[in-house]
Amino acid sequence: GMHTLLNLFTMADIAAAVGDDELVADLRDVLLPYADRAVPIAMGAACFGVVARPLGNLAARLGRVDEAIAHFERAISVSARMGARPWLADAQLALAETLVASGRGADPRVAVLVDEAAATAGNLGLAVFERRLERLDRPAAAWVGPTGAKTPTDRGADRPEDGAAESSEGRTGLAEPSGTNTLRRRARVSVLGTFDVVTVDGQVSRWTSRKARALLKILIARRGTPIAREELMDLLWPDQSPDELTNRLAVAISTVRRALDPERTLPVDALIRADAGSVRLVDDHVEVDAEIFLTLGEAALAAHRGGTDDARRLLHGALDAYRGEAFPDEPYEQWAEALRSNVAVTCAALLRAVADRADADGDALLVSDALRRLLELDPYDEPAHLGLVESLRSLGAHGQARSARERYLACMAELGVRPAAEAAVGDDPVGGVSRAGRA
Repeated sequence: GMHTLLNLFTMADIAAAVGDDELVADLRDVLLPYADRAVPIAMGAACFGVVARPLGNLAARLGRVDEAIAHFERAISVSARMGARPWLADAQLALAETLVASGRGADPRVAVLVDEAAATAGNLGLAVFERRLERLDRPAAAWVGPTGAKTPTDRGADRPEDGAAESSEGRTGLAEPSGTNTLRRRARVSVLGTFDVVTVDGQVSRWTSRKARALLKILIARRGTPIAREELMDLLWPDQSPDELTNRLAVAISTVRRALDPERTLPVDALIRADAGSVRLVDDHVEVDAEIFLTLGEAALAAHRGGTDDARRLLHGALDAYRGEAFPDEPYEQWAEALRSNVAVTCAALLRAVADRADADGDALLVSDALRRLLELDPYDEPAHLGLVESLRSLGAHGQARSARERYLACMAELGVRPAAEAAVGDDPVGGVSRAGRA
């Protein structure tokens, strides 16, 4: 039913505290596929938290400390992307508590996590976290960090701005420096998962024209390359004579400029450059989330191929910037296909790279998470299906492994394809396929 996930979420917390190990293991098995999900309540009016957080409690109860830490890190990342600050603080405290309880209180992350959770609790008046913060503050003197590094008792002076919380892997969002005039005067456009525009002065854009919105999307899809005026007219007003549309296009361009810079603080051609023959978006003053993701993805994949020490951090950082497919509100527009495909291909490559590295590290949980996300992008990726089945078995999640096998067989049947190693894809482990889904 509609409350199933909420009930399981609540039951998981109770079981982790007072349940028997069999119930804890069963709940972990059931909740694993939903680790990245937020739990809505009141028909989506509010959020009850991220499933990865109670999964961390279940894993800790079963003595799977490294798995618990991975779940809490994921809860931090998802909560930060959502802007769910109370749940972010809750996950930060859970991770800090687990590190301390497992004898890792000297880990420098502990001080950072507690400091940021305390800042959030203080700013939002969340007294519910007071006792947990007090318990974590007691051993503060034992948390030895780099010279000059702040401990939880040094809170205040250099605290990040609200909403700029860091995870254990570094900043999860793209925080805007407060003292940089150039960055403050950049419009920000989101096309991943949703379409949103923030003006150069930081306000949400007000749109008065559907055609102007479409024009901006088309210019973004062209990624800064000029597009002929005649082509734009045909895309926006098909089957109408260009001779009748010159003024309409000029009005649409003016409307986009006003939506990005309503106070006209920048030169007229600083955002959109239009000459007699073509129009293009100027990226000097327009920040597009898809371009940020692709840039981060390219750097991360290069680091992965080169085997550099920061490859893991870069891969996860790039995936944090992925908020969904490009132009989801324009599913049938041909002009959106190139950028949408580029984003999807890059995301898939990042997920495969994460799965490969996790497989090499023996981290079956991370492998399964990466392959699940990969299958959301491409439900017919056979190596990903096979790798997911094996990684779930490695985790002891046999019920989920059987479900994953059934989905794999169903997808292959839809394609009319004989499943690979069909005789082995049963109750026994899949032979000849790594957890990362490499054939």
